[in-house]
Amino acid sequence: MASLVLIDSSQLRADGFEKIPDQIIYPYAEPYDLQKHRSSFNTTSALANYATEADVNECQVNSHNCLPTQRCDNTIGSFQCIRFTSCGTGYTLNAETGDCEDDNECLLGSDNCQALGPIWVCRNTPGSFRCERKLCGPKQTLLPSGDCKNAECSVGFEPNEQGQCKDINECQLPTTCQRNQRCFNTIGSYRCINLINCGGGYVLNTEGTQCVDIDECAQGTHDCGRGQICQNRQGGYLCQCPTGYTTNHLKECVDIDECTRYAGQLSHLTTSSPHEIKTTFLYDIHQATKRGNIVQEWTERYLETWWSCHDVDECEQFKERNLCVGICVNQPGSYSCKCPDGYRLGSDGRTCQDEDECLAGNVCDHPDDVCINTRGGYRCNTISCPANFVKETEHKNRCRRISSICREGDTNCLNTPGSYSFNFITFVSNLAIPPVGQLDLFTMRGPLWSTTTVSFTLDMLDSRAPIGIERATKEHFRLRRTSHNQAVISLIKKITGPQEIELQLTMKMYHSAGLGGSAVARLFIYVSQYEF
Repeated sequence: MASLVLIDSSQLRADGFEKIPDQIIYPYAEPYDLQKHRSSFNTTSALANYATEADVNECQVNSHNCLPTQRCDNTIGSFQCIRFTSCGTGYTLNAETGDCEDDNECLLGSDNCQALGPIWVCRNTPGSFRCERKLCGPKQTLLPSGDCKNAECSVGFEPNEQGQCKDINECQLPTTCQRNQRCFNTIGSYRCINLINCGGGYVLNTEGTQCVDIDECAQGTHDCGRGQICQNRQGGYLCQCPTGYTTNHLKECVDIDECTRYAGQLSHLTTSSPHEIKTTFLYDIHQATKRGNIVQEWTERYLETWWSCHDVDECEQFKERNLCVGICVNQPGSYSCKCPDGYRLGSDGRTCQDEDECLAGNVCDHPDDVCINTRGGYRCNTISCPANFVKETEHKNRCRRISSICREGDTNCLNTPGSYSFNFITFVSNLAIPPVGQLDLFTMRGPLWSTTTVSFTLDMLDSRAPIGIERATKEHFRLRRTSHNQAVISLIKKITGPQEIELQLTMKMYHSAGLGGSAVARLFIYVSQYEF
């Protein structure tokens, strides 16, 4: 039982607080802490009560409420619960409450995240901390310096919420292409394809409904030489010299020396049209008559004019004028334009327009076939996925591998592509190459991660053409890198049709640990028979 010994009543001060006693005896014989017990002796009556009543040791009678992890220390008129179990790493004991409080290493600066680099920040967790990559705001990218920068994308791209550049679908804007044009979105750009294709010498009217003739003579876009007269024709024009003149090698009108050319047989020659010749002959006829013994002789001079016309083969003579965007058929005194199977003659009577058989529907026998319209025909293509691949639902031209997990060291598994895509391209025979020297056909793009390295390989798998047609080779195409993760296949030489070509573009992706995967794009190119 604890006891209290007071030397005298002078222990009390006038303000009601106790003086420091000379000696206090309690079981643990620890020095008396005035600050802890000041409230216990705040009045004279309280001190008197302690002087007359014995202190109860709650720790001995087990009337305390300390936890098993706490030690009970008796005090005068009360007790204290003192924690004796360690709080552990990442915590600090609060002496006032006895609770273990978490150490915020991020605020205390005791973390080691800065040693990882400026892109890492500290996040406090109960009893520990985590080093996490710094997060940037929407449409921002994290720089190696740790700064956040607004994403900058090339023309045709825009940043997404993660700061990565994604393609802009310009075809979603109603004003991208003109009326009667079909918009095709491409990676980083777009193309406007005319629904009505006008041949040489014609242009689409402002309403976009039909092709109208270009009057080269009125616009001054002809190439007639000096002295020649420009005469407009449907889809072209003629350069003619006045009557009595002809064209020399410089496209200049020079006088015709009829006397020399016709060697005295003709006295006059005029030309009323390029294909009508008027020839005048002057000749003498000696005549004689005999009446009895008298013979009379005389000479009569005759002047005779002949007119002759000959047909002009406009298809041959003016073939550089592209009288027909199709097949030109010469006729006596004229010509007509016809179209092969798979085409229809346009309203202008000279332009052959392709018929899209795929729009008719059900032209292919198998329901899973993909109908590809070509100039003058169509192809039904069946996409069959290789073994252990399945066709994607969103992209019907793509097959993905069923399982993408490879065992460590399984090189065959790692070299197996993750996906195959089947792509179909068609264009006319001897398609013109632009002045830049190349015509882009197909674009393949890999991931945008800066930690990923991408390589591209182009292979020629096959080319099929009839006898007498030069087959396409790999030299007709060019593979070039347009960015660190993107490559484009371009046509650099004309290809004569008809023929079918099969190319394969392989993309391999490498991470820091080595090969991370690959993808294969198969390209099936159909070159039509005609140049229209």
